Amino acid sequence: MEDNAAPLELFRLTGESGTDGVTVRVRGRYRPEEYDDLLDAEIVVHSAVSGQFRVILFPEDLDEWDGALEEFAAGGAAGWLGERQLTMHVEPVRGTSCVKVRIHADPVTGIDLSLPLLPAATWVGDNRARFDRVRAAYPEADGGGDGPG
Repeated sequence: MEDNAAPLELFRLTGESGTDGVTVRVRGRYRPEEYDDLLDAEIVVHSAVSGQFRVILFPEDLDEWDGALEEFAAGGAAGWLGERQLTMHVEPVRGTSCVKVRIHADPVTGIDLSLPLLPAATWVGDNRARFDRVRAAYPEADGGGDGPG
């Protein structure tokens, strides 16, 4: 991480109780001495089964998340980080106010968690605001990305 600032939430979806849910937190820049455009993040699941998954976010991951938010606003579903070992899929359940979040890790770990949640009606707008705060705090680097690969 770059500094000791508190993590910023990129995404949070909780049910009515406020205890079950999924949060994506940006912890800071990933190895800022080497890369200026990668973010250190974690996906945290709170439920009867809880877990924490560390991920490195590239600028294109934030672009993809921006598109996912547009899909959610239109009532659609979207997957995220699908090219990597961990995939997060968010899907409204048709005919209900329920939203299902699925976390699927690579076949080696066998982790496949599906969490149905009944979020507040404002969940899409709330998550758009979280995304905007992360973008403002971590603007994409000029110079065409010096990350790995």
